[in-house]
Amino acid sequence: NKHYQYGCIEFADKNISYDATYPKLHHEKFNLWLENNIQNWLLQTRKKLQAKPDKTFCSAQSWCEIQSLTDEYISGVITYCSADSNVYETQSFNYSFLDSKPIFLEDLLLQKKDGTTRLLELREISKGQLLNSTDKEYSDWLRKESFDQFVLQKEGISFVSNFNPIYGRFCNTIPYESFSDILNKNFRQ
Repeated sequence: NKHYQYGCIEFADKNISYDATYPKLHHEKFNLWLENNIQNWLLQTRKKLQAKPDKTFCSAQSWCEIQSLTDEYISGVITYCSADSNVYETQSFNYSFLDSKPIFLEDLLLQKKDGTTRLLELREISKGQLLNSTDKEYSDWLRKESFDQFVLQKEGISFVSNFNPIYGRFCNTIPYESFSDILNKNFRQ
């Protein structure tokens, strides 16, 4: 088990409040990168909340979930929520500790364009199989989800849904062996 600390940024006055929680690791470049992303959201959120014409109380929050943490990388999702709209937004992150930079989907594949197309086709096939095996309301929600965010996992790449207050978050994992022929050797598990 790996243990790490969490950071929190909070603000409150008579009209607005927001907070964000996030992990703080022993990797300063990652901490700075993640805090900058969260600070950008906080600044945009504060402007939106302050611009509301009705000066009723508004709040927003953000939280971070770690999906995978190894010596080489960290992956997870950040969820942003504005309480007045009840809209949840998901931003995935994959960060290489070895290179001290984010990992993008294209970085994982040998044939950049063709590889991405093939991996996205595998994602849609997997999503289609899932839709056939769930109840109607759940499958209607899943059908609307784009699964455009991804996180690295030990067993494969997981495409994640947006957070839903009823269903939570769903991950659709494509095993590495399904696309090992186009996987960059630096990312072979």
